Amino acid sequence: MENWKRRVIINHIRNLIKITVYLLIFFLNFIILGCTSTKQSWYKPNMDQDAWTIDNAFCNSRANRLIDKDLVKNLHETNSGIHIFRSYKTLMDNYGAKKNRGTFYRNCMETKGYQLITPNPSSPNKV
Repeated sequence: MENWKRRVIINHIRNLIKITVYLLIFFLNFIILGCTSTKQSWYKPNMDQDAWTIDNAFCNSRANRLIDKDLVKNLHETNSGIHIFRSYKTLMDNYGAKKNRGTFYRNCMETKGYQLITPNPSSPNKV
């Protein structure tokens, strides 16, 4: 009986150690990934926050207008009031337009002299 209790206790301790190690690995990965910056931002020499805000709003608006011109949504309202796309082609056109929106926005910002960069924490003038 003593041998059985000892094995149960040892198995519980092993399981606790395994769980602790897995949690430690998980949290270390979370911390390491959280400390790395992969977020990109737009940079332009001598820009200020107001200029960036205006340019950003302009390029967002322009990109939206361009995809609206390229795409007319053919929506059909069902009895439940939920809008669905009429065809698979229309659905794929919508997906393509959303993808193209990012390209239109990027081209607009680059035309205005911005560069898409991964910022360093100590670099000034980055938004």
